[in-house]
Amino acid sequence: MESKQALIVFIHGAGVGGWMWDKQVDHFSQSFDCFVPTYTFSKDQLVNEWADLFLIELQERMQKNQHVILVGFSMG
Repeated sequence: MESKQALIVFIHGAGVGGWMWDKQVDHFSQSFDCFVPTYTFSKDQLVNEWADLFLIELQERMQKNQHVILVGFSMG
């Protein structure tokens, strides 16, 4: 598989999900690796827990020396 020049991470806000980025992923995945983490939020889940999960997944997806572009919506 050919490595693409950058990884775009699309982060959704509360009340929506990763599906909100479908059109952007369809468009940008031609030239970029795309990653849309989808987590459910609850009043009992701490932001630290979400951040830990996110960073683990992000590290697994990153290529060596690959730029990362973060795109967020609302809480994202």
